[in-house]
Amino acid sequence: MVEATTKKSMQAYALLGATGSTGSAVLNRLRAQNSPDLSLRLYVRSKEKLYKLHPWLESWPSTGVTEGTFDNPERLATCLQGATRIIVCIGENSNVPGSTPATEAANAIITALKSLRASGEATLRSPTVVMLSSVTVHPVFVKSLPSYVHWLLETALNHVYADVREAEARYRSQQDNEQELLSAIIAHPGGLMPSMTPTGYRLSTTDASDTVSYGDLGASMVEMAERADEFEWKGVSTVATGEVELDWRTPAFNITTGLVAHFLPSIWWMGRRRGIW
Repeated sequence: MVEATTKKSMQAYALLGATGSTGSAVLNRLRAQNSPDLSLRLYVRSKEKLYKLHPWLESWPSTGVTEGTFDNPERLATCLQGATRIIVCIGENSNVPGSTPATEAANAIITALKSLRASGEATLRSPTVVMLSSVTVHPVFVKSLPSYVHWLLETALNHVYADVREAEARYRSQQDNEQELLSAIIAHPGGLMPSMTPTGYRLSTTDASDTVSYGDLGASMVEMAERADEFEWKGVSTVATGEVELDWRTPAFNITTGLVAHFLPSIWWMGRRRGIW
């Protein structure tokens, strides 16, 4: 007879993009929860930058940090080994032609997981990936936006959205794979505001907010990971329920420079080389 137990099983979370605003908000949420049943693995380009932003991580229990890039899936595999959740906070905010960080991350994750599976890694379980995307690319959530706003965003951030669409397609290519390599949840936030302080949110698969703070987005992506069985292969939005502190300076700058990149790419590259943007 097998005895029942109420002890929670250990969860292993891998976080990619920990030094960005969304990744930092995810870390803040995990720190606030302080769960004894969680081990954390971080994949970063620079440990020095990570510890400068989050010095508390150096003494945080059950935490491992791997330095590497997405052109080294072998290094990434060491971070993902045994992970049950992979939170991917990778993407561009500005409309950089030819930049595909979200797709590169997806390719590297899939390659790393295939490598672990092929090696017969005994501790490998099919993890759930929580991927950062945008409300603009979701066919239902985008209906909350006026048509002219949708056009403006799709035009000014066309490279950004092409990247996240392709990244999602790469993950979904594994959906009906008999290997069951991974499952995925696609996080679709509205316009991101810089506050790192959560003010309240709810998760939805039917509606969305026009704006949401980084603080609430980070907390919501952790909740998506915790509710993985409920949201597997679904697009999920973070609906703000508290007051969002609006600051349009960065979004306005990204939209303005994005329009230049879209309609006048040679001028955009000239400005890029001169450090204007």
